[in-house]
Amino acid sequence: MSKLNNLRKWLSLDESAKYLERKINEQVAITDILRFALDGHLILSVNLQSPKIAKKVEIKRVKMAETATNVEVYVRENWGVYIGESFSPDREIDFAIATSNEITSLSGVQDTPLLGIERLFAEEQYCKSLGLPKPSRKQDIIRGVTISAGPSGLYQLQHFIDVDDEIEDLYRAAEAAGDANHPAFNNIIEIFKNLSTISMWDADAHMRYIPAPSVPDDIYFVARTANLDKLVEVLNATPVTKTPKQSKKTENAQAKFIKNLLTVMYGADVAENPRKHIDGKMAQIRTDLEAKSLYCPSGVTIENWLSEIE
Repeated sequence: MSKLNNLRKWLSLDESAKYLERKINEQVAITDILRFALDGHLILSVNLQSPKIAKKVEIKRVKMAETATNVEVYVRENWGVYIGESFSPDREIDFAIATSNEITSLSGVQDTPLLGIERLFAEEQYCKSLGLPKPSRKQDIIRGVTISAGPSGLYQLQHFIDVDDEIEDLYRAAEAAGDANHPAFNNIIEIFKNLSTISMWDADAHMRYIPAPSVPDDIYFVARTANLDKLVEVLNATPVTKTPKQSKKTENAQAKFIKNLLTVMYGADVAENPRKHIDGKMAQIRTDLEAKSLYCPSGVTIENWLSEIE
């Protein structure tokens, strides 16, 4: 084992792959690190190289119609994301809501539960490395970059709206669509004009900050060595044995039973798409199971089981 790593508290993804290779004596790629994290086996962190404004948030179930009233919906980078093909006013989704008007600053290495767009950031890197299609932003993930600050709770990185640029983009789109004189459009423009009088140092600055629509350029993924060591313990404790193959009929019955239980406990929508309710620190199914000290497989594993139902 390299003595150079003894004092390292965190490693880049490339360094993490090499670290695991030495620990388990198997070839490990960056894509393996990303997949471990996306499947809930490894806690990833992000290195905030410069201070970032953040708000403390809590995750709640809200109707999509409620999210459509937020100003961030009309920011250029979010067009078609909040109100897209999957939009249904009464459908409930997980949403991060600020606990107060207070804004704070975060920097350095911070853990992430991969609940927000940082999850898409990880998926994009994974897919790009393997030549797979880029994941769509039009998913029911929590908006913004989420940060898990341990006992302090969950935070969401913020973006200060450039009002002039946003108004210019809105007018350009409205004129192209012939909606420049529509009352609804004028109401949206009025919202942005009201925000233009608020500076970063005003008491109402929180009103002009929205969840970061994309991952800032100077942020990158890292892994704490302590979390890598926990993963090594799991990998080394997992026996590699051959088990008798079950019949297709048995596998099908087991998958149906699992889906039925999910339907009864969490509803049909969750049973149809359980992955995001299992992966990540704040996922409800994983939280419920771990609260009772019960094992929870990854969301991808469950999704694969259920995909085999005939």
